[in-house]
Amino acid sequence: MIYAGQHALITDHFVREGFGQRKIGEIKYFDVMYFYYYLLNEKDLQANTVDTIHTVLHPTFQLAVRDGIIRLMCYGRDKKERGKE
Repeated sequence: MIYAGQHALITDHFVREGFGQRKIGEIKYFDVMYFYYYLLNEKDLQANTVDTIHTVLHPTFQLAVRDGIIRLMCYGRDKKERGKE
């Protein structure tokens, strides 16, 4: 579980500069994958840290889909949809 203080720390430290400055409607799937690649390979973060960042970002994109700001999840399909295959 990520607590509010941790959420703010992760956002401020890893996301806000650069990737966090973009409008959510402009972010594409490739942008998210490149951001994770950048964190892993350029910033030398551990996979667990990138997973924690994903845990912070994912709900933001889910809400953007529900609110009609973006059409599809740039993270791919939800778990419910994956189970239908």
